[in-house]
Amino acid sequence: MIVKMKKATLLVLETHKEEALKNLRKLGVLHLNIKRGESADSAQLKDDYNVIENALKILPEIENPENNESSQAPLPIAQKAIALAKEKELLTEQRNQLEKQRSKLLPWGEEKSYLLDYMQKHKMELQFIEIQIRDLEKIPEALEYIKLMADDKKAYLGLLADPEKLTVNYEKIDLRNQSLKDIQNRLAETEQRLTSIHSELNQLALNRASLINQQSVIQRKIEFEEVKAAMNSGEKIAYVQGFVPVDELDSLKKEAIAQGWGLALEDPSENDPVPTKLKSWAKNLLAPIYGLLGTVPGYHEMDISFWFLLFFTLFFAMIIGDAGYGLVILGGILFARAKIKSFKGGPFILFFILSIATIIWGVITGTWFGYEQIYEVPILSKLIIPEIASSPADGSMDSMFFVMNICFILGTIHLVLAHLLSLLKKFPKLSFMGELGNIVFILAMFMLIQNLVLSKTNPTDPILLMTGIGIALIFIFSNQEGGNFIKGVLQNLANFLPLILGSIANFSDIISYIRLFAVGLATVKVADAFNDIAVMVGAIHPVAIIGAIAVILIGHGLNIVMAGMSVIVHGVRLKMLEFSGHLGMEWSGTEYKPFKEN
Repeated sequence: MIVKMKKATLLVLETHKEEALKNLRKLGVLHLNIKRGESADSAQLKDDYNVIENALKILPEIENPENNESSQAPLPIAQKAIALAKEKELLTEQRNQLEKQRSKLLPWGEEKSYLLDYMQKHKMELQFIEIQIRDLEKIPEALEYIKLMADDKKAYLGLLADPEKLTVNYEKIDLRNQSLKDIQNRLAETEQRLTSIHSELNQLALNRASLINQQSVIQRKIEFEEVKAAMNSGEKIAYVQGFVPVDELDSLKKEAIAQGWGLALEDPSENDPVPTKLKSWAKNLLAPIYGLLGTVPGYHEMDISFWFLLFFTLFFAMIIGDAGYGLVILGGILFARAKIKSFKGGPFILFFILSIATIIWGVITGTWFGYEQIYEVPILSKLIIPEIASSPADGSMDSMFFVMNICFILGTIHLVLAHLLSLLKKFPKLSFMGELGNIVFILAMFMLIQNLVLSKTNPTDPILLMTGIGIALIFIFSNQEGGNFIKGVLQNLANFLPLILGSIANFSDIISYIRLFAVGLATVKVADAFNDIAVMVGAIHPVAIIGAIAVILIGHGLNIVMAGMSVIVHGVRLKMLEFSGHLGMEWSGTEYKPFKEN
């Protein structure tokens, strides 16, 4: 059910604006209809929030941290973490440079002192260079040099001339201004400081929980300051507008009387951005799916949560299609329920229902990890419904066509339900007859599909008659919204082509439900293929049984994941596109989020 809303305008004295907002937030029932403002306080708070956000990106996550957090305030901790990270970055770059210098001086280390003393004593000006060993023979004879050292790749020379006269690549080494010992000492000091920074960051990381909590506190303060800045003000009066659910009106009225606020209530207009508050047990179960899709029905649309849950459960069971996989999912959610405190309520019940439905479908179709020998167990074989068995005993294709027909029946019921709900919403306007025309046309298309795809022998005359009646009702009544009858017909005449194409689309929409059969069959066949691979691997050698077990675990695990993705792609699509499209839903709503403490 979509809860009815009232548009509320709240008036307070300008001098009491901040106090009023605090009380309003504590009450937590008004969804504000304002564009958030900006102030110096909110800007500073955002800066503080970003500081903590950056610190959390820097600080490592420590498993099972001991309860020895610092008594220091969170913001200085975050600032210190950022300062340490910047210092670490600079020291890391400095270390890289020192390591490069050290690598250049290492070959000269033993000779450097002797060479420099000899040069000073004999007043020599040598230029020290490195070149590739293969380039030695390319040095002109006119250039005098001393070959000091060499290895397999490089030669280390002392030139008596300007090295720029060389025609080969070289690297000049300045021995006078660099000390290998000094560089190694500086490098050791840098490494020591980096180790110390690493230790300090780990110590600061023990405060992650308090930093995250402080983020939440700052976020609430930012929201408050933005609302205060955006609150419309006159010389003495300030006001704010929003929407309140009708079941929360009494609490808002009582608070307004207690605080001396002015309160004006009215029904929202068609153009007001009214938020949507869903209130039903089915909506609570579907919260994970709605959250994943980020969809909310519009305020003037319908709450289809019950129908969504009912058909999505059927689609999930048929797409996964395997009782063994259903048991794995059930075991997984029971384990998660035991280990994860937050996994309870709606999410747990939803996945519990989905796993049980999958097990039931797998049991009646005889599908257990794609392995035929399992369902041949006497107790399990008695539970199979032969008409929909995944591996019929007689090897015929009848069960496949039967399941395909079930898919078409489900699709027809699903789409007829959408138009029936729309019909009830439009009644008593004449446009409800257009929805009746869609229902008749869908039933005609269902009979036609049975003939074309399943080789049924539904008589042609009723199909043609129903098709004609359906199109006529759609064409005459779909735009009759209580105005001029002739004008509505003329509007349909102007939209003749879109109306016809939209009606014909009913055929392809029903056909699209065959995906339930096709994807479910693919899941079974992939499972069967992994079983065959495991048997072949295990037959190679007794030790190869380990590989066969790995194939079984990895293969079926991957198949469950792919089947789960198929549920999102296909199962949800049938609800969000086919069903919602026929119902006329756009899912264009805004979720009801009242201004409240937490």
